[in-house]
Amino acid sequence: AVNTKGSAEAGPPTRLLLSHGSRRSGGNQGAVALAAGLQAAIAYWSVAPSLIEKVESLVQLGQRQLVLLPYFLFPGGITDAIAQQMSELRQTHPGLHIYLAPLLSHSPGFPELVASLMQSAAMPHRPTTLTS
Repeated sequence: AVNTKGSAEAGPPTRLLLSHGSRRSGGNQGAVALAAGLQAAIAYWSVAPSLIEKVESLVQLGQRQLVLLPYFLFPGGITDAIAQQMSELRQTHPGLHIYLAPLLSHSPGFPELVASLMQSAAMPHRPTTLTS
């Protein structure tokens, strides 16, 4: 949760889901659905709208508080570049408060969820028979 006490801005921060993105037709539908479920705007790392483009448009609409929801599993080169872009955005827009939520791998219960899903996928599926 983001602490907004004492902030001059009204209302909760705007959520922005950042996904890698896909150039395939329909390849971003899952991310779009997730963003809608989170009541978040969406940006992509590899296709438009980019993080910078989306943040710029949100700032033009008057948004001053953003929570970036990274739709990435583990830290790496892309997450390092995201942190660099966030730093640049803070310098470009001094009144902008942009926060980075934890990566999925840092979420409570994530390892257990993945293990459960993997275990389910490894179980052979038995055909069901219908009886009348």
